[in-house]
Amino acid sequence: MHIMADQLKKFPDQLMFEPAIDNADKLTPAKYFVAAGMGGSHLAASLIKDIEHMDNLTIHSDYGLPHIDEYKRKETLFVAVSHSGNTEETIGFANAALKEDLKLAIITGGGKLKELAHDNKLPFIALPDNGLPPRLSTGYMAAALLTLFGMNEKLAEMKFAAKSLSEKYHTIATEGQKTAALLFDHIPLVYSSEKNFSLAYYWKIAMDETAKVPAFANKFPELDHNELAGFTLPNSGKPYCLVTIHDAEDDGEQIEKRMRLTSKLIEEHGAKTVDIRLEGKNRLEKFWRSVYLAVCTSFALAGLTGVDPLGTEFIESFKSELGRQPI
Repeated sequence: MHIMADQLKKFPDQLMFEPAIDNADKLTPAKYFVAAGMGGSHLAASLIKDIEHMDNLTIHSDYGLPHIDEYKRKETLFVAVSHSGNTEETIGFANAALKEDLKLAIITGGGKLKELAHDNKLPFIALPDNGLPPRLSTGYMAAALLTLFGMNEKLAEMKFAAKSLSEKYHTIATEGQKTAALLFDHIPLVYSSEKNFSLAYYWKIAMDETAKVPAFANKFPELDHNELAGFTLPNSGKPYCLVTIHDAEDDGEQIEKRMRLTSKLIEEHGAKTVDIRLEGKNRLEKFWRSVYLAVCTSFALAGLTGVDPLGTEFIESFKSELGRQPI
């Protein structure tokens, strides 16, 4: 547990990462970006897209290449992100980009993607070998992406956020313990506005992979047009705990009104509710504080349920079985 506490305390230090680009001379300016990654390896890109409102950034979590208009393809930087470097979907993405002679850069900790970057002299950023899984290395990947995107001013902002979060470690860790106690023995439903959905999704992944509990995410106002109907029956909310992410910057008062009413109605049908309010000097700090809170909450919940917060043996077992299945 001492090791876990040490890892939690050091989590903000990732935002201080200063990536070096191998083959930097091969990196040319781009107007558009595609970040491809699976699982925890695409979380950083999703967070950056929402924090910076980057309409020119596409997140790709699938085989092959996403559809990009022909006139944009030559002005797009395709970035393959894989913590391990051996993710089959991301390797396939990189090979497809190479085959079509597209601008390609690599972010990885090693594996086949690192070999591909070296063999083809591609722009490449090596992630630190910290022994943590992808979802807990999000800060490193965010710094690497911002570096490739040429967003140096945001790297400076991340360093300020890192200092602030480090100073608030005990406050955030305590809040995480309290949140975990409410979530214990319940299925988390994480709700946010659409523009903050990457945060809700990060919370979901933290609950899934670190705390080893099934968790689900959705966004307002869409969920009030369908998911709400699932709580029609009396006591239908009992297995669940709503984790609602509130943001003073959400558009208008209607989103906040929907959040309050939705929580009230589902609570009346037996659910627990937790309100998470975004706090910070700017949008970047608000997001990373919430990410840090999700990490602390998931570790605390793993402690309550008695599971290993780092391992994902069930997923690795699935991958092994998948490799043995005939096509």
